[in-house]
Amino acid sequence: MARQLESGDDAEDNITGEDGESIPQEVSIVTIPEPKQIPRSAFKQRRVERMEDLPFTHDERLAIEQEIIIANTSMRNMEETKKAQDKVWNGQIAQYEATMNDAIDVLKKGTFTISVERIEEMDYEHSTVTYYDVVTGNEVDSRNMTEDEQQTRMNF
Repeated sequence: MARQLESGDDAEDNITGEDGESIPQEVSIVTIPEPKQIPRSAFKQRRVERMEDLPFTHDERLAIEQEIIIANTSMRNMEETKKAQDKVWNGQIAQYEATMNDAIDVLKKGTFTISVERIEEMDYEHSTVTYYDVVTGNEVDSRNMTEDEQQTRMNF
């Protein structure tokens, strides 16, 4: 099947085709090939799932925007909660660090320091200070008075 398009009338522009008919030179011949018949056994069929972009409606757009707003609000709330929780955690960590540092200081010093209630007795005659246990009344420690402790009057 051939289709002919003629563009000129000049006899010298024509050439002769297979059937002896003259064909102008500016004629395009388009031949459409017959489809090949492929045997059915050469086909393979299977179901596949593909992703396709589908335009959304105005209502769907509003729903997506609402989902973004809700997610953003939730995220910000979680960030604020995290900041508050971080303060709590940081406070607890600071307490553990202080406890650890105190324990290290005790180990370095080699002795414990505790608060003990004592009775302090100042003997101005012998310039000594003596400490007694509140519960038992036994002497615990004594030392010489400092110059400031020996002063009994205020100088103006």
